[in-house]
Amino acid sequence: MENKPNAVSLLLSMDCKLLYNISDLSAIDFAIHYKFSEAALAMVTHKDRGNEVMCLKSGKHPCVTLALIAAMPKVFEAVQDKCITKANCKKDSKSFYVSFLGVRGGGTLALTFFII
Repeated sequence: MENKPNAVSLLLSMDCKLLYNISDLSAIDFAIHYKFSEAALAMVTHKDRGNEVMCLKSGKHPCVTLALIAAMPKVFEAVQDKCITKANCKKDSKSFYVSFLGVRGGGTLALTFFII
C-alpha cells in the first residue's frame, strides 16, 4: 500500500463511488488508520467531493472531523482553511466580512462575521 494523492484526486474527479470495505472502513478511515496524510488531504480538500468525504461515517470513525483532529491535525487545519472566505474589499471597509462554511453531521453550517 502506498500514499497516492494524485490517484485519489483523479478517482474523486471521475466520480468514483465512496464505498465501505468488508471491515466497514471507508477510504478516509483507511487513510487515517495507515497515516496516509497526503491521500487524506487530497480527499478532504477535493474541490467537488471534500464535503462528501467529511460526511462519511463508520464504526471506526463515527466523526471524520474528530478522527482527523486526533490523528492528522495538519490535514484538519487544511479543511478549516478551505472553509474560510473573506470579502473582496479592504479590511477597514464597512462591507468587510469573514465567512465560515463547514460541514457538521451531514449538514452544512454557515457563519458570517461582520467586522465593525
